[in-house]
Amino acid sequence: MIFQFDAFGQIEITGTVYAKNDTVSLPGVSVIEKGTNNGILTNKNGEFTLLVKDIYATLTVSYIGLEIKEVSLEGKTKLSIELKPTCHRDFFDHQRIGLNLKSGIFKNPFGGQIDINFPAFLSQTTLKSSVGYQTNFKENKQINALLGLFHIAVSCYYDMDIYTDYQENFWDNSFEFKSYSIKTNLNFSELIFNTYFRLILGYNMTEYSNNDLNNQTKTGPVIGVGTWIGRPINVMINTNISILGGINHYQGSLNKRFKRINIFANYHQFETFKELSFGIGYIFTYRIKKNKNKRSTTKI
Repeated sequence: MIFQFDAFGQIEITGTVYAKNDTVSLPGVSVIEKGTNNGILTNKNGEFTLLVKDIYATLTVSYIGLEIKEVSLEGKTKLSIELKPTCHRDFFDHQRIGLNLKSGIFKNPFGGQIDINFPAFLSQTTLKSSVGYQTNFKENKQINALLGLFHIAVSCYYDMDIYTDYQENFWDNSFEFKSYSIKTNLNFSELIFNTYFRLILGYNMTEYSNNDLNNQTKTGPVIGVGTWIGRPINVMINTNISILGGINHYQGSLNKRFKRINIFANYHQFETFKELSFGIGYIFTYRIKKNKNKRSTTKI
């Protein structure tokens, strides 16, 4: 009598387990009723049949190399379960120094830039800084600087950067502007358009003057986008615009790496000022003793 009561009190659950973005089902997947020892492995076709006592039970589904997933039955007896790959994200840009030569086409043909990336902390987060200078060895000069925290709130498909940048330009003894910005990069990996996508948001304040105007100050939002173009090009492209009350400040960049060699192009336009600069640099790595044996891998 007890055996018959248990049998009639059980519900048959059937299902099939797949890997994300793969139509092939997975054999050998563990399916366990949460909080119990009641479980089974999927067969060669990725299918399983499991008897549970509660139609609202939760199943724990696990497979080597894929994320563990908990599935609430919620009254369903037939399931199709998709497992995502275990996420490992490595940025490989900590503890680096870049030395670069730059040349502008329109105003400042000679210059250089130094980039310093500090050791990672709080998992993958790192502090990055950059200072550059260009001139024509006469009346023109251009200064740019950046400081920020990169790889904040890292997950499988998302991370964020927060940084500030400064630009100062003088040319022909007639025009000058200084630009201060705070920006954030919202980086999406395979979440939007199934590719790497960056949304750039921020705020800008620009001070400028020329022969016809006294000092003027304009403020406004910054908005832009970026993307990574993969093989065979392997190029990172960013572009953004500061909307300053009828006067726009345009910026764009392109970066390509060949192992330790970095090739890049930057474009700036504000009022009558335009500059397109090209650069090439070499990347050095350094080590701090306490981080020497520490892996910089985040597992999500």
